[in-house]
Amino acid sequence: ASETGYDPRIVVTLGQYLLDFDQRDDALVEVRRGLERHPDSEALQRLERVFSAEDPTAILVTLIDESARTPLGKALTKHDIFATRGRFEEAAAALAEAEAIAPDDERVIELGFVRAANAGDTERATFYADRATETNADTVGGLTYKARLEMLEGDTAGAIATLRRARDTDELNWVAWRLLGRTSAMAGLQNDAVAAFEEAISIRPNDSGLITEYVRALVDMGRVDEALEVAREREGSAREDNAFIDLWLTLEGAFGDRQLALERRTKLLELYPEDRVNRAALARVHMDLSQFDPSIELIRGLREEADTIGLVGMEAEWHAARNDLVSSQAVFSEYIVEQDPETLTAQPYIEMGRFLLNKGITDRGLAALRQARGRQNETRREADKALGDAYMTLGRNDEAADSMLEVGEAGADDANGTYRKRLIEVLIRAERIEEA
Repeated sequence: ASETGYDPRIVVTLGQYLLDFDQRDDALVEVRRGLERHPDSEALQRLERVFSAEDPTAILVTLIDESARTPLGKALTKHDIFATRGRFEEAAAALAEAEAIAPDDERVIELGFVRAANAGDTERATFYADRATETNADTVGGLTYKARLEMLEGDTAGAIATLRRARDTDELNWVAWRLLGRTSAMAGLQNDAVAAFEEAISIRPNDSGLITEYVRALVDMGRVDEALEVAREREGSAREDNAFIDLWLTLEGAFGDRQLALERRTKLLELYPEDRVNRAALARVHMDLSQFDPSIELIRGLREEADTIGLVGMEAEWHAARNDLVSSQAVFSEYIVEQDPETLTAQPYIEMGRFLLNKGITDRGLAALRQARGRQNETRREADKALGDAYMTLGRNDEAADSMLEVGEAGADDANGTYRKRLIEVLIRAERIEEA
């Protein structure tokens, strides 16, 4: 900008670029430098007003409203901005505005369907699915919507069959391939999931969301070396996607170049100091490199801002890495004592139990899981599940069977009958064949 004499057009472009990267203060500095040289510029005067606003989201919305986008484009962009910032009521209002303008637009139908599905509103989701079928919004006669409705209703096998029909109808429909990959992964058909994601990426090679799902599918299959290789190869196409960057750097930190993960996450910390996910991941990398002081500083800073059982577990791991399991146990105990007894759930006890079992402190680990039973949700039976899994791992099959029977009798098993299958296995191991 300085080389062009702070030409207002250049300053406007620079300011908007800096704002895209959440560098509002720097953007405002550049705009004011431009105004010093061009005080009559209406564009710079307007930018100074919006960049000075207290609410950064309001800045973006103002810029959108004053842009040359179509009314539909403005409404959809505002929806995305509000949704990514967790302002869901305003996102809903923006979507309603878009729907009033173009109810049959494929983007409007998709957003409406996803919103209804996420809310568990089958009736509303069916409304959008029918509209998608009528308008052929997905180019395969609404089959991708039909499949997602089937998933919403718990019919995974039906959804997979429908998506295969969609794939056969249009082999270049990347959305059908992507959904087939996602649904196959949920059904535990990991090889099918990976194959479907590979087909989707061959059609749409630079889609960061697709790349991220593909890498995750490889991780879920235990093919972490391959996942890391794909992430490295595709980094250039997905480097603007925060979810991809976090996944890639997590893989580097755990299985690859930890120094690279440290350097990149430290840079992200400088750019986005409020990013709690990155700060926690950076603490983990420091810990893995035995850099204990910066690790605990980050962990305790996060806990002071907003404590969670996940951060408690991380601090316990920090003590364990320094061979201090007494302090590890104390961290869990102190957290539990500090909670409101009226709202305390089973989860802290479960996490404590799993941690202790993982460290070989079996009796105390099981005791923590048994304590969790008094706090568990009676319809989910999360403590009984954790106990059953622990006993099964320890080879204590009769006790595992008792816990898993509790899960079944409460109707707390999942749609795949996971604990019924495990119950049969432990009954056979315990030679209780007739019960099995």
